[in-house]
Amino acid sequence: EKIECLPSEEIVTSLKENGYFVVDNVLSDKAIVEQMSKEAESLYLEGALEVDVENLGSGEYIVAIQGGTQQYPKCPRIVEWVVSTTKHLP
Repeated sequence: EKIECLPSEEIVTSLKENGYFVVDNVLSDKAIVEQMSKEAESLYLEGALEVDVENLGSGEYIVAIQGGTQQYPKCPRIVEWVVSTTKHLP
């Protein structure tokens, strides 16, 4: 619901001009944040995350969220959030 209300044109413009867009409180539901955090920690412990080489030394890790039969069982909340977020972008 919150995602559908985001200003898609403003997002696209910002992404083109800056490479990013900032939205405060998109993840305001603590239960969802906790579930996603546990899934991310599990991915880290399994070795599924890679060091973000563009930010070496920052302690940041990355992983492509693709879903499917391999990834969905390990992080269903993250996959669902990515799908629900990106389906509303032009």
